[in-house]
Amino acid sequence: MACDINDKARSTYELNFKDKSPDIFENNLFYKDIHHVDEKTVPDFDIICA
Repeated sequence: MACDINDKARSTYELNFKDKSPDIFENNLFYKDIHHVDEKTVPDFDIICA
């Protein structure tokens, strides 16, 4: 899962990680606005960064 509201940051993230973590993009886990994410869909995690 990843999230960024800034379009330029989103483009950079996709360029850097699409090959390394394709599941984020294939499974619609790259969100634009964290406020619209249902907390029940957030995968388990050890560390979360903002």
